[in-house]
Amino acid sequence: MEIIIRNAEPNDVRAIREVYYRTWLATYPNEAHGILMSDIEDRYKNSFTPSSISRGEYAISHLAPNERVLVALLDGVIVGTSKLKRGEERNEMHTIYILPEYQGQGVGKMLFAEALAWFDKNKDTQIDTAVYNFPAIKFYEGLGFVATGETFTEEEFRMPSGGIIREQRMVRSAFLTD
Repeated sequence: MEIIIRNAEPNDVRAIREVYYRTWLATYPNEAHGILMSDIEDRYKNSFTPSSISRGEYAISHLAPNERVLVALLDGVIVGTSKLKRGEERNEMHTIYILPEYQGQGVGKMLFAEALAWFDKNKDTQIDTAVYNFPAIKFYEGLGFVATGETFTEEEFRMPSGGIIREQRMVRSAFLTD
């Protein structure tokens, strides 16, 4: 199994959105938190329209110099993606999503290694994850991230049913070595 990590290209947008959609369906519905499967379906209902794809292609081709979107390919098929930013105070991993059937096979670690090589070595790295996404929390802890105790909600994660995905912040110290 050869996995290739590279910068996303505009023609990757449909596949990147498929990774997001399928990962969200497998991860975020949670009865205890009021997040329904229909919420995820609703969130992604317009993600694959020509105009939406076109906006995504434009966004990929016009990233700021401090932003990067990576894709992980297996046999030429995108199976993972990560959105990164070199922030003023910290490096930021905005996303790291792997198709459910490829999780636990090292794809996420490869994306993280590429991110770490690109990030500012003198700054901590942060990621936010759903408080109930225990597999992701365990994954990030294995990479040296520690929960800060800060939890929050953002309106962008409010679902049509009224549920909202509560997040927690995790940080990896710049002083960690690999």
